[in-house]
Amino acid sequence: MSVKQKLLLAGLVIVIVVYVPVFARSSLLGLPPKLLKHKGFTVLPFNEPGWMVIQRKPYRLVLARRGKVMDESYVIIVSLFSLPQFKRDRAFLKYIKAGLLKDGTAERFRKLKIKVWPYYGKETKCIRFYSKVEDKVPVRQSGKKDPMILEITGFNCRHPNNPKTGIQVSISNRYIPGNPDPSLRMQVEKLFKQTTFTNF
Repeated sequence: MSVKQKLLLAGLVIVIVVYVPVFARSSLLGLPPKLLKHKGFTVLPFNEPGWMVIQRKPYRLVLARRGKVMDESYVIIVSLFSLPQFKRDRAFLKYIKAGLLKDGTAERFRKLKIKVWPYYGKETKCIRFYSKVEDKVPVRQSGKKDPMILEITGFNCRHPNNPKTGIQVSISNRYIPGNPDPSLRMQVEKLFKQTTFTNF
């Protein structure tokens, strides 16, 4: 296995098991944001305060910020992952949906809604996805034990420079039940536009 293959994530990256951002050990992004360059992609972060770098590796970027209410948070993930070859686009869609259905820990997460559909508008084949789950045992800053809701939406695409590599661009919002962010869909669309696929 090559070094590149070892660095790529093995399999589909949907991230139901969410990062619990360790804000105290994270670096704050400056404003205005600078273009972040990685192997296979570049990302221009949102021009808004509070975003921190949780993880930055050659093939993976994780940013997070606190929500407006205690215990709530947002996480951005842009990452490459290994991808099998598909003869038909429908097989690609089924693969993404299967990853959503099997992802996560059944004891912790109760799936509420999962949706996948084709996306046209990038220089390669992409699938949009949306997942909503109940986190039954969230780690909360407040120390409360009440369940929280986790919404994740994003894109999974074949990388145009390597059909055996996928790229995920996603944003998640973990929130107190009854307090969703209706702008989440628009946020991920903006993030996707600010993500460029590059040679690697």
